[in-house]
Amino acid sequence: MWASSGEIHQCDTFGAPTAGNGAFAAYFDNQMEERGIRVFNTLDTVPCGWKEETLKRVETIYQPELETPTAVVQKIDNVTSQTSELDYTQPGLEYGAVGHSLSLSLLGSVDESLITAGDPEKVFELQTGYQHNDAYIILLALELKTATIRQTASHPSDFRKSGKKGVN
Repeated sequence: MWASSGEIHQCDTFGAPTAGNGAFAAYFDNQMEERGIRVFNTLDTVPCGWKEETLKRVETIYQPELETPTAVVQKIDNVTSQTSELDYTQPGLEYGAVGHSLSLSLLGSVDESLITAGDPEKVFELQTGYQHNDAYIILLALELKTATIRQTASHPSDFRKSGKKGVN
């Protein structure tokens, strides 16, 4: 949150991927001190990106309930081979000492109702989507409010052309 003076009051992230390297994480933690909170679900794959050791967690993240499909493991191996030397580091994780940004890990659980006999990649994708979206609402005990969406264009590109907004 920014004040009108340009001063940063608070910077909280929920389920965010790694924003930069170790130098950035140290700078962020130094600037934010105790005004930054990183919230993540332990079974959300998004915060695992892009550091090699956290990406490798995805290979076993839902076990024993759900195996990671071979194609996903191969994609992880491909990405880690390209990013391993980039020193991706989460703020508040390695530098989470007192006086620095905080990390709050939420202990997720596999939604076994999503595990079916269908395509393993699709089942894994459904679990990943659940963990990155719905699980936060449950883990944080939030109440959902239904938003009303007004249809003012037939195609998303029509919004850009007209300058209209689609949400009330």
